[in-house]
Amino acid sequence: MNHHQDEETSPLNEDCEMTRCLLNPSIQSPDYEGKEVKRSFLSQLDAWDKHYSGLLHRCKLPVGLEWIVLFFGALFNRVLIYLTLIASGYLAYYYPQQVLSKLPQYPNGVAAWDVMRVYMWFHCVQFLILLALILVFKWGFNRPRPIFATKRHSEAPEVPKRTIELARYERGTHAMPSGDAAMGSYWCGLAVLVFNIRSALLIIPLVALGRVYFRCHWIGDTVAGSFLGFGFAYLSVPMLPLYASLVLN
Repeated sequence: MNHHQDEETSPLNEDCEMTRCLLNPSIQSPDYEGKEVKRSFLSQLDAWDKHYSGLLHRCKLPVGLEWIVLFFGALFNRVLIYLTLIASGYLAYYYPQQVLSKLPQYPNGVAAWDVMRVYMWFHCVQFLILLALILVFKWGFNRPRPIFATKRHSEAPEVPKRTIELARYERGTHAMPSGDAAMGSYWCGLAVLVFNIRSALLIIPLVALGRVYFRCHWIGDTVAGSFLGFGFAYLSVPMLPLYASLVLN
C-alpha cells in the first residue's frame, strides 16, 4: 500500500473529514455517502471544539517558547505535581495568617507548623477526592483523546513534531475532563481563595494551552476541567475548620 493510500485511510484524515462535514452541512462528502452524519447541538459543539483544537495541534512554536508551554502543560501532571504540593506547604508555613482567617475557632492563633499540617492534610485529602471525581467523569464521558495520543509521530507525519511528545504518556486514558486542567485550577483556586494570590489565575489558561498544544486534549476538555477544579476549590475552602479540628484536637 502506497503513502497516498495510507493518507486517505488514516484515522486522522477520517476524523478530520467527519468534522468538516459537521461544520458545514452543505458539504456532501463522497467518503460518507450512505452514512448518516448527525448534526445535533452536541455533535456541532464537538466538531467546533476539534476544529479549533486542531489549529493548535498543527501549529509549531519556537523551541524556547515551546519549553515554557511544556512546563505549564506538565506542571500538574503525575510527574511534576509534587512541586505544587511543596508550594502549598510553603505558602501555609510562611503565610499562616491567611489560613487562620478561615479558622474562626482559633482566635488566638496557631503555630505556623500546625497551620501547615492542617493545610497539607486539607489540600491532599481534597486533592484525592477531586482525583476520584475526575476519573468518574472521564469514565462517564468516555471521550477519546486526540488521535496523536494513540499514535507515534512516525505514524502521523503530517503534524509537526514536539520537543517532548507528552501525548504518548496518555495512551489508554480518556480526555474529558482534563485532569491536569482540573488539578491546576484547584491549586490556583485555593491560592486565590485562601492566600489571595490573584495572579495565580494566570496559570489556568497556560496549563490549558500546554495540554492542547501538546495534543493531549481538545480545548473543551481543558475548559471542563478548569471549571471542575475551581468549583471544587470553592466548595472545599469552607471545610478547612473541619480539618483543623481533626488534625489539631
